[in-house]
Amino acid sequence: MEPRSPASWGEVWGAFRDASLALLLPVLVLGAIITGVCTATEAGAVAAVASFILGVFVYKEIRPGEIIPVVIKSVSSTAVVMLMCATSTILGWLMAKERFGDLTLTLMRSITTSPLGMLFLTGIVLLLVGTFLDIIPMTIILMPILHPLLLAYGFDPIHFGVIAVILITVGSVTPPVAPVLYIASTIAGSDAVKAFPLVCLFILITLIVTAVLALFPPLVTYLPSLVFK
Repeated sequence: MEPRSPASWGEVWGAFRDASLALLLPVLVLGAIITGVCTATEAGAVAAVASFILGVFVYKEIRPGEIIPVVIKSVSSTAVVMLMCATSTILGWLMAKERFGDLTLTLMRSITTSPLGMLFLTGIVLLLVGTFLDIIPMTIILMPILHPLLLAYGFDPIHFGVIAVILITVGSVTPPVAPVLYIASTIAGSDAVKAFPLVCLFILITLIVTAVLALFPPLVTYLPSLVFK
């Protein structure tokens, strides 16, 4: 393959102009959620419809005869992830029934009473539980317990929320459940097992960033403090 020459500014502007409508989709989704026009789930549905319109009628990357195969592939990919999420939800119900959250809280308090140590244990719990539990049941079971606990130790709710979201995201790409990993692998046409070693680098970098944010709260809270005084 011959090396390509650098794109000119005219080519860059032309590519940006052609992709401008597609680039507006994240703005549409976030804007609809922030303004309260619709929920996050509804915004995702709106984005899917908008993507369909752009792909079929504007960019014409999808021909009418390809619509049904695309829908079938999307349904089959979603079914795999939903089956895992359903199983994870059942496990979450069992854990809630057996008061897993209360047991976890008791164990954490028996190990340490240090604020930083409690934050460290919270991170470990979120990582471990996130490997085999879906995001929604994990949030329902653990957040009502961990959130007031960390607030009682003097942590800012925004600081804790950011760290919790990052660690929950790491859990969503960590087997055996790993719904995000399976979705990305399906879209890329790759095997999830073969892709996981590459994901480990992402996990390592994310954990390092999380540790820095945990040790230096102003990195998280400074900008929100300027807005919410």
